[in-house]
Amino acid sequence: LDLSIVHVSVVVTIYLIVMAVAQPIAGKLGDLYGNKTMFVAGMSIFLVGSAACVFSYNLLSLTVFRTLQALGGALATPNAT
Repeated sequence: LDLSIVHVSVVVTIYLIVMAVAQPIAGKLGDLYGNKTMFVAGMSIFLVGSAACVFSYNLLSLTVFRTLQALGGALATPNAT
């Protein structure tokens, strides 16, 4: 995409913020609906986000798809243990 390091750091920072905010909520969802269900849902969302990142054509689309990845990862991480 020919981006500067500043733009790339924005994408990484947004990913980390979404992960930090969503993980406690994902842990509670795992308690309510089952860890296996939330883990599989998280991995599915992460897979869709990863596939979508391949087709990102600008910074905004990459940021949105990485946010989707972060949501999936946040669902999967606390429910994997």
